[in-house]
Amino acid sequence: MKLEAALRQQLAAAGDGRVDLIIRTTAAPGDHVAVCEARGMTVRHVYKLLPGMAVTAPASAALALEDEPWVARIEPDTAVHTLS
Repeated sequence: MKLEAALRQQLAAAGDGRVDLIIRTTAAPGDHVAVCEARGMTVRHVYKLLPGMAVTAPASAALALEDEPWVARIEPDTAVHTLS
């Protein structure tokens, strides 16, 4: 499953509202940056260790990515904190 049910519902409800997401790809994401930008997404970061990218996207455009074969998973981009 590329998209958890709760996130799918959130994106459907948001319509064209912008959301921050991590798009994990099946291979190096560089080839797909232009596709995302053409769909109105802002690519904030391209990851190298794990294939993927951080985007700010219209929710409707993010939902459409679920059908792309190069998309492995779509996740919310949330803050990560370290323990000190």
